[in-house]
Amino acid sequence: MIGNPRRWAPLLAGLLLLAGCGAGDPAPAPGDLGAAPATASVVNCGVDVPVQRPERVVAMFQNGIEAVLALGAGDRLVGAAYLDNPLPAQLDGDFRAGAARR
Repeated sequence: MIGNPRRWAPLLAGLLLLAGCGAGDPAPAPGDLGAAPATASVVNCGVDVPVQRPERVVAMFQNGIEAVLALGAGDRLVGAAYLDNPLPAQLDGDFRAGAARR
């Protein structure tokens, strides 16, 4: 059973309030990171947050490496560690090309 609503109602209210934050500018589509300006800003909960595109990226673990490659920032990937499994075919070429440049 769900239990006493008095126990979980504050948690639910807090989650609903947090869900309204962070609806600022949409994120760039995968692969569009290279076309993004070097310096930009994002509005998050009404606060203008300056964002700088990283020039060098080090990714740890499988999911971090895949995320960097999927965002189109493989050319800025200078280090990767703990790649436990083969990369998906669509990302493997970018990873190997970047390794050849270094």
